Amino acid sequence: MMERVEEIALELVEEVCKVCKGSREGEDVLKAFRARARNMATQLYFSGTALVVSICAARSSVEAVEKGLKARAISELAHICNQRELTGEKAAYAIYGAAILYALRALGTISSQSFADAVRELMDNRLADIVAWQFATWLKRFSEAYIHEG
Repeated sequence: MMERVEEIALELVEEVCKVCKGSREGEDVLKAFRARARNMATQLYFSGTALVVSICAARSSVEAVEKGLKARAISELAHICNQRELTGEKAAYAIYGAAILYALRALGTISSQSFADAVRELMDNRLADIVAWQFATWLKRFSEAYIHEG
């Protein structure tokens, strides 16, 4: 399972960089996404996945985070940075929350199709918390490697 977690995290960071680089708005999303990846892993560990995806939805939108449950390919999540209503921090929160849900669904840890059902399924779900934390740890490392500060 660990190898798959790594693959999903790496593919997501590569796609986000490919889609968001090149424009000022996209660069803002990348910097904000790197910041989310750096600090949300700790929050996942201490507070759990249900709370973290809820924070991501609250700071972006339920619809954007829910894309993680409906996307057929991880590249669909990277395109969140092109949505006009989600810029900078909001887009970064949306991509981060959607990525967690996508990874959990792709790994067979959750099966929900809606945000509300996913939050319910994630409450007190220790396996999901462990898998999400492993994913977030790899996401943090790859974000630090691919997205530079400055």
